[in-house]
Amino acid sequence: MQFRMSDSILNLKKYISGMMITLVLPFPVLFDGGVIEIKDGVSGQIQEDISQIVQRIDKNGDIEWTGEIIIKFKSENEAQINKVLKNHAGLRARNHGHRLASVEFSRSTDLSQKLKELNNDAQIEYAEPDYIARAFQVPNDPYFKFQWSFSANHLDAPKIWDIATGKDVVAAVVDTGVAYENYGKFKKAPDLGQTRFMGGYNAINRSSHANDDNGHGTHVAGTIAQSTNNSLGVAGLAYNTKIMPVKVLDKNGAGSYSAIADGIIWAANNGANIINLSLGGPYPSETLRQALAYAKSKGVFIIAASGNDGGNTVSYPAAYDEYVTAVGASRFDKSVTAYSNKGSALDLVAPGGDMKVDQDGNRYGDGILQQTFASGKVSTFGYYFFQGTSMAAPHVAATAALLYEKGIKNPDELQKILKNSADDIGVVGWDSASGYGIVNPLKALQSLAFPTPTPSLNFETLNSSLSPTPALSPSPTPSPKLTTMFVSSVGLNLRSTLLRFSPIATVNIVDIQGNPVSGADISGTWSGLISDNSSAVTDNSGSAKFSGRYIWRVPGEFVFSVKDVRKDGYEYKPELNNVSSGKIGVTQTRNYNLRTNILSTSK
Repeated sequence: MQFRMSDSILNLKKYISGMMITLVLPFPVLFDGGVIEIKDGVSGQIQEDISQIVQRIDKNGDIEWTGEIIIKFKSENEAQINKVLKNHAGLRARNHGHRLASVEFSRSTDLSQKLKELNNDAQIEYAEPDYIARAFQVPNDPYFKFQWSFSANHLDAPKIWDIATGKDVVAAVVDTGVAYENYGKFKKAPDLGQTRFMGGYNAINRSSHANDDNGHGTHVAGTIAQSTNNSLGVAGLAYNTKIMPVKVLDKNGAGSYSAIADGIIWAANNGANIINLSLGGPYPSETLRQALAYAKSKGVFIIAASGNDGGNTVSYPAAYDEYVTAVGASRFDKSVTAYSNKGSALDLVAPGGDMKVDQDGNRYGDGILQQTFASGKVSTFGYYFFQGTSMAAPHVAATAALLYEKGIKNPDELQKILKNSADDIGVVGWDSASGYGIVNPLKALQSLAFPTPTPSLNFETLNSSLSPTPALSPSPTPSPKLTTMFVSSVGLNLRSTLLRFSPIATVNIVDIQGNPVSGADISGTWSGLISDNSSAVTDNSGSAKFSGRYIWRVPGEFVFSVKDVRKDGYEYKPELNNVSSGKIGVTQTRNYNLRTNILSTSK
């Protein structure tokens, strides 16, 4: 069975493009009878305001996308889908299964108008640009023997291996692929010789050969399950874990959101217990969100890198807090790196490295060391230091594999143990820079109260190749006295176009003396006419603005509620809030202009 535009549409003149395009590439139907069954429902509106995104594309050119639009159809009926494609003058379509397709339109198409048309079509659940995500990496110097993140004053890998090694656990590395097989020009990495692999998937060319042509995915896989105690190179933190290679990024470390979603769903359907996503982009996506929700509904634990921009917002997909454990990066001195993204969705940090310093004194920058290859040299392997939240995430994925081996298989329970066992490095409890602290796999395992077996491995060879590192002995620091803060006001107003409007909430935070608190991370929720999560940081006046997405004009009410407020050195006391939520109601006049009438507001 194939999707194909009818001959009549091929013969239509495309006035929108000024030329005839007659080549249509059919693609196989892979819809499988409702394999995705998300219980929380879909609003029918894209979470991000499409018109604003398109304005950014046209004005600034500052976002990356494939030039195609992802469409999710409400029906799986081939005739209905062909009719939709015909009605909207789609040129080519690539089917991703699960009622999803990436559709190409003429280059001269008015993208803003096309997105409005698609999202207003009763046969379409949603339509959004197919964005491009990139691997978070900063590779640098080549081979060296020492892995400081596994040393005694960090994660203490030899003690961990006395308890668990990741046996019978499957971790999907959704990335640039892995050097896991000899296939054509591709070679298996020598230090993955004893690593066990599951069958792979290439979401870019729809094949079973997920070979790495960039080097990033191989490095990530090595942190999880590099062959260990084999008298060669370096070790993996959960070396008995089976790696499932899933290729969604190309040789340049870039890939579409649709391919990433495809890879996530494939991994969830083919036996992955854990998914590692050392990649991301700055934009939300309903396609990604649904893929993550589906994977979690299958019992998969998902880890994603927070991003390397050094900003105050966690990247996507890590920002989808309900489904993903977001991981930032720490240095040798156990501080958070400057490049690590922060924000309200951050859960943990893990060793990610800092190549600008040599705090361990080994004459190399403090990167994370694993075996991989230089870009383009897919069969020439060496040992490379990389830095980034990409390198931090697999430390958490490996820790999850160790816990999974011991019977902790529920994603929410896994995340709870990881948070509770983390080494707090900020203020007491959670903070936006380090989350709940640095992952501590040994403490996590010991919290399960399992008896420690007699070591079964001889680490003489491994230990002889690694120089000992002196333990850090920081001076004790007294617990700081926290300053009380609370919400002084919540105000709402509206912005509108002829046919659409959206709400704006303004939240003000003050301390106990009534002084404005700047730099506070506020998380909140929209309800009523829209249902979304949102976060923002207060400015110097203690004020933060939250913009709700645009919707078509309908009567009803927008409500914004403050969920949490966090800042280092401060304690949020919601019981002191003057108000914790605000609302604004709207109705429509009967005249053609559909002016908005404000029914009620609260501050």
